[in-house]
Amino acid sequence: MKKSFTIILLLLMSFNIYSQKSTPLFRHFSPEDGLPSSQVYQVIQDKEGYLWFATDHGVARYNGYEYKTYTTANGLIDNTVLKIFLDYKGRIWMQTFSGLLFYFDKESIVAYQFNSVISKVTKNYLPLGFSVDSLENVYFSISNVGEFKINNEGNLSTVFKCNIIDPYSQIFLDVMEDNSCLVTSNTLTDIKRPSYLYYKNSGAAFDSMLIPAQVSGQLFARRVSSGRVLISISKSLFEFNNNHCRRIEELPSNINYIYEDKYNRIWLCTFQGLYLLENNQTPNLFTRYLDNEFVSCITQDHEGGYWISTVNNGVFYLSDDRIKSYVFSTDSLKEPLCLAAGRDVMYAGFWNGKLAQLNTSSIKIIYSGAAGSYISSLFYDVLHDRVYLGKDSSGYLENNSFVPFGGNVTRALKGNYIRRKNGELYNASVNGIYQVRNNNVALVSPLNQRTNCIFENERGGLIVGCNNGAFRFDEQTESCILIHEAFKNIRVDDISNFGSYLCFATRGTGLFMMRDNKIRKIDESDGLCSNIIHKLAVSKDAIWCASYNGISKISFSSSDSLIDIVNIGISDGLPNIEINDIAILNDTVWVASKTAISFFSTKTDFINAVPPLLQFTSFRINNNDTTIGQHYQLPYHSNSISIGFEALSFKSGGKINYKYLLINETDSLESTTTNRRVEFLSLKPGHYTLMVNAMNNSGIWSTRPVKLQFTILQPFWQRWWFQLLVLFFSGVLIYFLVRQRIARVRKQEKIKTDFNKQIVLLEMKALRSQMNPHFVFNVMNSIQDYILKSDAKSAQKYLTKFARLVRLILDNSVEGEVVLHDELKAASLYVELEQQRFDDNFEFTLQVDEQLEVEELLIPSMIIQPYLENSIKHGISHLDHKGKIALAITTRKDAVLISITDNGVGRAAAAEWNKMNVREHISHGSTITANRITAYNIAHNTHIQTAITDILDSTGAITGTRVEVVIPVKYKNV
Repeated sequence: MKKSFTIILLLLMSFNIYSQKSTPLFRHFSPEDGLPSSQVYQVIQDKEGYLWFATDHGVARYNGYEYKTYTTANGLIDNTVLKIFLDYKGRIWMQTFSGLLFYFDKESIVAYQFNSVISKVTKNYLPLGFSVDSLENVYFSISNVGEFKINNEGNLSTVFKCNIIDPYSQIFLDVMEDNSCLVTSNTLTDIKRPSYLYYKNSGAAFDSMLIPAQVSGQLFARRVSSGRVLISISKSLFEFNNNHCRRIEELPSNINYIYEDKYNRIWLCTFQGLYLLENNQTPNLFTRYLDNEFVSCITQDHEGGYWISTVNNGVFYLSDDRIKSYVFSTDSLKEPLCLAAGRDVMYAGFWNGKLAQLNTSSIKIIYSGAAGSYISSLFYDVLHDRVYLGKDSSGYLENNSFVPFGGNVTRALKGNYIRRKNGELYNASVNGIYQVRNNNVALVSPLNQRTNCIFENERGGLIVGCNNGAFRFDEQTESCILIHEAFKNIRVDDISNFGSYLCFATRGTGLFMMRDNKIRKIDESDGLCSNIIHKLAVSKDAIWCASYNGISKISFSSSDSLIDIVNIGISDGLPNIEINDIAILNDTVWVASKTAISFFSTKTDFINAVPPLLQFTSFRINNNDTTIGQHYQLPYHSNSISIGFEALSFKSGGKINYKYLLINETDSLESTTTNRRVEFLSLKPGHYTLMVNAMNNSGIWSTRPVKLQFTILQPFWQRWWFQLLVLFFSGVLIYFLVRQRIARVRKQEKIKTDFNKQIVLLEMKALRSQMNPHFVFNVMNSIQDYILKSDAKSAQKYLTKFARLVRLILDNSVEGEVVLHDELKAASLYVELEQQRFDDNFEFTLQVDEQLEVEELLIPSMIIQPYLENSIKHGISHLDHKGKIALAITTRKDAVLISITDNGVGRAAAAEWNKMNVREHISHGSTITANRITAYNIAHNTHIQTAITDILDSTGAITGTRVEVVIPVKYKNV
């Protein structure tokens, strides 16, 4: 007896059963992720693809990115939402703890209009369920009361009523037109009483039958696709079909929800976990998940993922149950580092020195090494049925016992093992190549570089992967030769063969495949999950690459052409993407990650072939929200547009790419983005169409792009009617302007004509004033006097001057303007004639500023002589002494100053004399000159100024007159 006990104890020490079962990855969502509460009663998916969660803090909508919660602030009167369901229109209905109904419409919660009718019936009871048919009739059932109907006009009727005093337990089942079921009972408190099932199908009459078991507890029913109705009563599951009811299973916990997925599998939600019943399984073969979780509901989304709500621990998401894992959350097994495929089992080495043996249903520890002695590599030796361990103190496991290596050199073999074709066992450790023979370790060759792996090719040659390349090891010379220039300074971590290819896992440059000395490179640009690859596994038609960013499956056709690259990560069911090792056993892929060992079939298709569900979510105009529509007409100033959209693909984990195209008549703008909003600023007027497409994590695009059209109207001044109106009024305005212009031109022409006549008349008068008969008569008398005195020389001289003066006056009178030189010449001749006639009774001086260009400077013609004539005739002619006249031409800023000064009697005395001798002489020269200057100013748009002043002495007596004429500078050639 004592010997048997010792044997059992030794066996227990060698084989530590690790009490854990494999399970798929359930991703957990809690309030930390945005869920409004950990207490979730139900979950459904609407027709647009959104998930809805009924919680005790309102109802939440989830789009794969974030949650949006609706509460009393949005229309509910109670934040505890117990049930949610879809009606025939796809509307979301909600039942709160108050027993009243609400539905979701246009981003707000609307109260059912006949909630007051429900309140009268329910009183202190809570309805068990609701249903809405296509005629807007609302059905609801109440435990121990019955089932009721409210039509679309608010009239209440009783579908059935429970008989409380009936000696039998009554269970009522009403299958609605949408295949949902309303159930209730009169009492289920006494399991000794027989129970009858009263049932009707879609409006038919009730029938009844005896339930083949006496049970008591909570009720739930679900009609499945085969036509069967599954009924749960407490822990018992019944099947009702063809008027026959049978109990098919008794579960450890109460059932509160039944669900059939797209694969016709039945899921049962219980107080202590989730159960799966395959449709073709025998009744007692259930698969249990989420042990001890109070599971309230489950639904399957459009991608096939499962969403499980719990009453006390939030929501769990199962994207795919084809990957199952042993997850290590304790220190018993800590971080699996390496794998090795045995005959029918998989071996795993751990960080804490333990060695485990696994299959798809169990895991057990078969060796525990020293603490801190991690296992870095494993090799299953088919020849001796052994497992070789690479660690500080290396050895092998045989007959459940660990046998350490001997030898005079280090026994720390941490590299990979290979069994060569000649039967020799090699290991490439850090500093060289070692051979294991007769349980001893011997150094074959030291290497001057860090070695990561060793491989034997088909011809028996050795290839080593090092930190700075892949080398062919020459066993004769013990030298390493770089096998290809492409590997220079490239770290190689693993080597394997795939058909006729040698495959190299590199740290930083992806996967290298070599054949016939030609390199084929596959990296992130081809779709690889990472360029840092450290482990390889090979199946019949694929290479499996392990990295710290997941797994890449590279598929090839029979002709070795690349078919596809599929990346596998957390969204596909892996618990962790930090992959330490990968191995294949019997068409099953085993993966050692940071926290778990996972396995799945090599035939598993990880492509998410379901296109994303895509819709527009917002339309903002000039930063203001507006209602989503199909077409908008916007004023020209509402041209800054922001449009939101989102694709629902829960398996993508938010990693969705969007492509949009904005078309404006002949122009277009195309781009890709990961954002869910695009903005277009300051768009020009025109018709626009925005098309958006979405791609999930497997590169599958949405079925068709969603479209949204909007028009930015032209401003009113660019529209045809306004332009036509402007054209019309412009024509009218132009017509009147032309008419007015013509009238103005005609008027101006008339004024000009009259003005020219006036100028001509004034010039004639000026000429006449210069050549007046009195002056000519005096000249003739003077000439005659010279002739009578036989002074022919003076007469000739006088006549010559007079002729020259007449010639100058006539020449100057032709033009309105003359150069200053000609005008001064005429004025000088005139004064000389007058001096000779008056026997030199007055002096005349002429002074011209040397800076003046008298040959180029233009002044009005015949403007100086009239003022000289006045000085002579009205000033100095009345003096009893010799007169003086001075003509000075100077500059003043941009003008010419003509100054005529005399020492005559002054203007007052001259005026008095003229008044007394009016018959003898009337002079109009000054008046004509003043009028000519005014006309000249108007005609030439200039400003000639004249000023006539008396010259006074110190006593105030008049001693002469000064005339000043200021003429703006004007040159002949300008």
